Amino acid sequence: MIAYQSCQAYEAYILGSQDEEYRRLILQARYTNRLTESLFARAGLSSGMRVLDIGCGVGDVSMLAADAVGSHGSVVGIDHSDSAIKIARQRVRVGNLPNITFEEHNLNHLDLDEQFDAVVGRMILSELSDPAQSLRRLVRLVRPGGLLIFQEADLGSGQAFPQCSLFEQYQRWLVEASTVLNVDVDMGSKLYSTFCKAGLSEPNLSCESEVIAGAMSKGYEWLVENIRSLAPVILERGIASEEMLNLDTLGDRLRDEVLTQGSVLHTQRYVGAWARK
Repeated sequence: MIAYQSCQAYEAYILGSQDEEYRRLILQARYTNRLTESLFARAGLSSGMRVLDIGCGVGDVSMLAADAVGSHGSVVGIDHSDSAIKIARQRVRVGNLPNITFEEHNLNHLDLDEQFDAVVGRMILSELSDPAQSLRRLVRLVRPGGLLIFQEADLGSGQAFPQCSLFEQYQRWLVEASTVLNVDVDMGSKLYSTFCKAGLSEPNLSCESEVIAGAMSKGYEWLVENIRSLAPVILERGIASEEMLNLDTLGDRLRDEVLTQGSVLHTQRYVGAWARK
C-alpha cells in the first residue's frame, strides 16, 4: 500500500482549511482501514476487478479497494458531496493512483449504465432511511456472480476493561447524538437481515474492533474527534454540557483514566457482510 501511504503524508496540504469533518474521516480511516482491508480479502476482492464504492467520502475505502484490485483493476467512488469528491481527487493525484475515479452522485437517484464486479461501502447504510431498498437498487449494478461488500458499526458496543466511567460517558454521547441525526446505531448487527430483505442470499459475516491502550496510542485523538463532530448536537440537545465535554482536555482525560485503571478500550465492533449476486 505504498501509494496510499504516500498519499496520507500529504493530507495537511490537501485539506488546507477544509471542513474539520474530513480530517476526522481520514483519522478514523487510520483505525478502521485494517478492518476493511481484512474484510475485502475475506470477501474475495481481487486483482483485475472493477469496483464501485458507495458513499466514498474523501476516498479512503476507494483507495483500499484499488490496492486490492491492483493496476489491472479499477475503482469508481461516488458521493453526494462535491467538496468531498474534490478532496478525494486531490488525494489520488498526489498518491499517483490512476485506477481510481470519483463522481458526484445522489444514491437515491443513481443512474449508471454499467455493471461492476463488486459494490462496496463502509458506514453508509446506517445513514439511509431504507437501507434494504437502497441495497436492492445497487444489486442491478453488480454483474451476475459479482460481490456486494458492506461494513457497518454497532456504535454502542464499545467497552472498557476494567470499567472506565469517562469512556462510558463517551459511548452514551456517541449513541444519543447519532440517534438524533437518524443514524442507525445498530446497523452492524442489522446487516444480515438487510441483505436478506434486499433479496440477496444469506451473507457471510465477520466482526472486528480496534483496541486502544497505553500512553502512546493516537486512538484517544480519534475518540475526541468523533465527539467534536457531534458536539453541536450534543450541546443543543442537552446530552452533555460544554464543561462535561471539555474537548481540549477530553483526550488527556481518557488517557489518564485508562492508565490509572490499567484498562484497554475496545472500540465499537465493525461488522462486515458480503454476498454474491
